[in-house]
Amino acid sequence: MASERVSRAKEPLGEGEQAMTYEPAERSTPQLLADWSAIMRELRVRDIIRTNNSPAGDIAEAKVAEHYCGARGSFSQAGWDVETPDGELIQVKAMRQTPTSKRRNLSPIATAPITQS
Repeated sequence: MASERVSRAKEPLGEGEQAMTYEPAERSTPQLLADWSAIMRELRVRDIIRTNNSPAGDIAEAKVAEHYCGARGSFSQAGWDVETPDGELIQVKAMRQTPTSKRRNLSPIATAPITQS
């Protein structure tokens, strides 16, 4: 791996964002990977993520469940991700956008019959 550093411009913080407590560009690759691993473990302990995949979908499901005071579904049912207290079933879709991402579409909404467990 190349050991050269890439200069990164500081982007302004968005609404609700907090400044980072350290500068990732100053960390080695092994340190960054250790940080990522520790962050993923902690998000799992906090029940924000449930898989080791990219956390965008898990985070979106957790936020939707929190917003609607609902319960997240299990991995075994198809067609919905969150059940609201009044029984409404919600299918959550998420996409992580970056300055270099080209993707602009989400996977299709499931059309299979939805059965509650």
